[in-house]
Amino acid sequence: MRLASVLILFFYFSLPLNAAVYKTVDENGNVSYTDKPQENSEALKLRGLSTYRARTLPQGSGRGNKEIAEKVFNYSRIQIVIPGQEETIWDNSGAFRMQVSIEPELQTDLGHKILFFLNGSKQGQASVRDSIRLVNVSRGEHSVYARIVDEKGETIKQSDAVTFFLQRQSVNHPARKQ
Repeated sequence: MRLASVLILFFYFSLPLNAAVYKTVDENGNVSYTDKPQENSEALKLRGLSTYRARTLPQGSGRGNKEIAEKVFNYSRIQIVIPGQEETIWDNSGAFRMQVSIEPELQTDLGHKILFFLNGSKQGQASVRDSIRLVNVSRGEHSVYARIVDEKGETIKQSDAVTFFLQRQSVNHPARKQ
């Protein structure tokens, strides 16, 4: 009984797939298409359906495969926005904020993080934050840059270095009197 029901449903739904298409042009030149023959209608022979064969992916690749995503993902820009190039920062505690701009945004789902560098030395641990606050930096000329790194700590992209100057008041050079 179950097999008979399945066969009946199969034939019922497959009949429209083999239906003919007819083209009719009326006396005003209007064209209409239908599946029922009309007076002065012409049966059309339709081409087969367009098909597409998808390329096969490497074994083990799937929706969550980070290696494939990282190979095709590329950052267009990482740039130090704070401090500005040749900027002078006045702070007696030697503190300043360093901030980057990244395009497109940081891909944290791929395990990407940001490393900050001051005078060639890594500052803190890799982070998903786009800024870091550095304190007790000596006065003078400094260079900063940032890197986007993957889960293994390998560099994906590095910013250009920015040079800035940090000024601190000293006992030898007290603040000017106004």
